[in-house]
Amino acid sequence: MTSPDSSETFTAPTAPALPSAGPLLFPAFSRQSDTSSTLDASVLPFLGVRSPGEIIGLSQGSYLRDPNVEGQYQQLNFRGIDWRGVSFTVDGRLMNDPASGVYNPYHFPTDYIERLEIIPGPRSFLFGLNGAGGAVNVVTRQFDSFRPNSKINYFEGSHGSGYFDGGISQNVSNRINATIGLQSRSTDGRYANSASEAWNSRARIRYRLGDRSFLLLSHYLTSTKTQLNGGIAPDPTSVANAFFPLSTDVRNLDSYEKITRNDVDLSFVGFFFNDSASSSRLTLYYSNNLREYRDENAGTPPNALFIQSDHRSSWMGAVLTQRFEQSFHRFTINANLELRQIEGSPNLGRRRNTIGSISALEEIFPVDFVTVAGYARYDRYLNTDYIGFGADARLFLGGGLSLFGGGSFSQRFPNYQELYWTDSTVSRSGTLQQEEHTQTEIGIEFTNEEWISVRLAAFHRRVVHPILFLPFGTDFVFPGVAMTNGADLVNRGFDFRFWLRVWFLYVEGTGLYLSRSSDSPVTAEYPEFSATGGLYFWERLFGNHLNLKTGFRARVQTGQTGTAFNPEILAYVQNADQPLSAGAGVDFVLIGRIGDAHIHLIWENIIESQYFATPYYPVSDRAIRFGLSWTFLD
Repeated sequence: MTSPDSSETFTAPTAPALPSAGPLLFPAFSRQSDTSSTLDASVLPFLGVRSPGEIIGLSQGSYLRDPNVEGQYQQLNFRGIDWRGVSFTVDGRLMNDPASGVYNPYHFPTDYIERLEIIPGPRSFLFGLNGAGGAVNVVTRQFDSFRPNSKINYFEGSHGSGYFDGGISQNVSNRINATIGLQSRSTDGRYANSASEAWNSRARIRYRLGDRSFLLLSHYLTSTKTQLNGGIAPDPTSVANAFFPLSTDVRNLDSYEKITRNDVDLSFVGFFFNDSASSSRLTLYYSNNLREYRDENAGTPPNALFIQSDHRSSWMGAVLTQRFEQSFHRFTINANLELRQIEGSPNLGRRRNTIGSISALEEIFPVDFVTVAGYARYDRYLNTDYIGFGADARLFLGGGLSLFGGGSFSQRFPNYQELYWTDSTVSRSGTLQQEEHTQTEIGIEFTNEEWISVRLAAFHRRVVHPILFLPFGTDFVFPGVAMTNGADLVNRGFDFRFWLRVWFLYVEGTGLYLSRSSDSPVTAEYPEFSATGGLYFWERLFGNHLNLKTGFRARVQTGQTGTAFNPEILAYVQNADQPLSAGAGVDFVLIGRIGDAHIHLIWENIIESQYFATPYYPVSDRAIRFGLSWTFLD
């Protein structure tokens, strides 16, 4: 028995050969012994998801705090650490906005992804500033097409939601490839003041300098307008009527934001050593982001607030990555120098700082059945020096069975928002200290490529001086924030992922058990247990002309107090109101590939379960989503 697709849902990275096509120009973060996951583009159409955030939410060790409304901020969490401690990089360069310290993965187009790398364990701090809690890296798609390669992808769903993505790539000469793409996403919104419209464009030119070197210039533009109601009003009547939009009040009827963001990269990639897996890469980058937040007292009834705040930030720098690979070891060194600025903000003022980092990872294969790795990172941040370090190992026992374990020490630095944001809804208890993260993990994995893969990891993390966002004040439209360092926090638990194929049946799932303790009272910001999974019929039919995956997928989570979202500050605050009950939902999934076309039919929440994923954003109601993805070769 074999998997119905050429790639499994989660596959280990392999050493790249000398590139004849684009995807190999940005090698994966090298990993042999930790719990990292790599998701290949070939399986994305069979997941039936709409954004990178949803994909990450299906990975081991993650919990996605999803408002279940198109266009809203999706918060990435790994093993009890929220998005302030998660770095999001594209081709190895950081995307987190300096003003807020976070990145919303909702707007990144899935059609631009060649490979998605997710690192929840001890190594995460290596791959981006403030990645102590987790790291995500997107390896973008590259093409080597002598004929036009074009693709369209669209879906339609409930509440006027729609998605379109189109792109075309072609080699315009023996040395030059040009790729462009455009994405549009929109929704009328399920509740008052929740409509959204977003546009993204991407363009890339790749120039082959010689047989072993390339030059790439890329530009990515994001333009959005999203209404931000802050969720259901927390009063008992609104919460009780939350699943009846026409009779439900929201926190704010007229707040919204506009985002205009540009990301420009110029990369030089060379292969100068005899081993084609040894690559050199230098990337020069520039990003600017304008966030226009508005609350213009235009609702019915008006809320007596009038806010027009523009937050302009920019960051530019260089990333140098050198990778050496031989039969007995793999060594990677990465250096980054960046100038980051808050060019103007009524709440942050003006800021200008130069930061830098250097990291190294050495993986040794002394014998066939053992891999040992050691790594370290140095950061120069706001005129202070920081060091992180760690090690891990894997023991291959044969027959597809292996044991792994490791540990690290790293730090998360207070971001500009935590250090400098001022307004009447925010209080701060002195200067915040950086968090210190000490974590360990140990696990077991069994894989047989034909029918089963199981990976189980136990983890323990101690956070010294955790930066807490506590509730503050009672008369604000959105929850006020008290920023403070808390007592030592311990996150412990286990997570797992698996897939199993028996005959035509395919079963897959991920789960996370999380226990949190501290010398101070700990609120249940996260479910103690959360899981996703599916049971499908998945097989190639009609002489391999139809690749069909159909069945049911489910999600479940235990009760929590959760965190309430303040969209003005982009902060999730500990919930001071009523706790949230446990919940579960089931979707019907039908995905088929015929030739170069994928057809999706997703019947969401078929049992029409009613619970809150986060305060107070109800889960999606029962609805049908239909989509088509089609690749053309002309």
